[in-house]
Amino acid sequence: MTQQEFELQDNFLNKDTEKNELSSNQNQILNEEVEYQIGKQKVFRLSIAFMTLFIAYGSCTSLISGLYKTLNFTNLGLMSLFSTYFTFAFASFVAKGIIQKFSFRVVFTISNLGYTACIAAGIWVFLCEGSEQQGVCSIEAIYSIVNFTAALCGVCASTLWVAQGGYVDIISSSCPSKRGVLIGQFFSFMSASNIIGYILASILLNFFGNMSYFILNSILSLVSAYMMYVLPEPYSPNCQIQNQMRNQQQIKPLIEQIQEVLVLLKDIKALYVIPYYWLQGVVLGCYASYIFVVVKYSLNEEQAQYAPQYVSYVVIFLGLSGVICGIVVGKLADKYNLLILAIGATLLVATAVLFSLLGLVVKEYALCFLIAILWGSCDSTNASLSVIIASKDFPGQLQMFSLQKLSNSLGCSFALIMGILLQNYPPYSILFVVFIFQIISTICLAVLLSLKSAENKA
Repeated sequence: MTQQEFELQDNFLNKDTEKNELSSNQNQILNEEVEYQIGKQKVFRLSIAFMTLFIAYGSCTSLISGLYKTLNFTNLGLMSLFSTYFTFAFASFVAKGIIQKFSFRVVFTISNLGYTACIAAGIWVFLCEGSEQQGVCSIEAIYSIVNFTAALCGVCASTLWVAQGGYVDIISSSCPSKRGVLIGQFFSFMSASNIIGYILASILLNFFGNMSYFILNSILSLVSAYMMYVLPEPYSPNCQIQNQMRNQQQIKPLIEQIQEVLVLLKDIKALYVIPYYWLQGVVLGCYASYIFVVVKYSLNEEQAQYAPQYVSYVVIFLGLSGVICGIVVGKLADKYNLLILAIGATLLVATAVLFSLLGLVVKEYALCFLIAILWGSCDSTNASLSVIIASKDFPGQLQMFSLQKLSNSLGCSFALIMGILLQNYPPYSILFVVFIFQIISTICLAVLLSLKSAENKA
């Protein structure tokens, strides 16, 4: 064989190899696209179920403080929210073990019932309206029932949200290039629950009263429980995590489960991202009660008696901004550096704080809509990014979702406590608490970004 023939044969073999590699890449892209389409349908069904639940529960968290105040239960709303998030934080330690023992749909369904009990407690409160404050309608009984169901909701919330993170993480592991899109899709639906929930709240509170509001929301919560029960399992034939999780069916001792979560603190990435998770919780705890305050400041005496209705109009825009941010952030997260996006999200929090201060000075109802848009953008952006960071940097590790929810819940509990302690101080006091956490979070993310850049250069 001549030299020229050898060269021709080598060229042919090289071209054949390139064709095989190209064909392999095309198959991989095609398989990932198929997995994405299947996964998108599963995430869509999960999103609809969660949206239905939080149409019922989400509006309650923002309006409950004001509604209970109309019955002279001054701190009952904030105390119940604190009970929820405080138990949520510590129940997150054992959530992973429970999820590994049972199927996702069973965990989702049972967890949902805790939310239903918490909403239904409002029925009890308003049944006692106008009656003598004794027996089951005594102040002690009402505070005990509301806070017990709120604490139960917190325990159930830990398994619900850690399971949600694991469910979407398993699906997105089969199509990693679409991870941000799937998570963004979920949180855009979650934000849509604010829009629908507050439109529904404004109708019910205006035309049917407080009792109807809690009854219908309890029914909606039960409907979402059924929707969760019929969800498909997230596992895919091509997903390797499926076998790992099915092999871990024994619930480990409590101490061991706590250690699995805390050991993540040895990871420098987890350590520096925790303040950001805290900030997300502080933001949630702040605007859940602060929106009511800033709206009330903008109303005259005649309008003030209808404050819950005015709040519901404003929070519709909070939900609308959350929907848009959920979609946009999900797409950006697949293309750009997550830490840079997270730093941008913390600066958005600072902007929301500044406009909220302006709202207290100007006392203009129209400005409340812009403030709601900013807080809604903060909530949805931070919620999406925190889950994407946990999923991308710690794939397949449910304990990272436990740590994330632990940090979120502690941050929210802290904000709610500060809200109660600072209620006799000017309302802008709580905003300075948020601002301090925002600064700490931004610094930590900037340091982590610098460390990662230096590591990549090395």
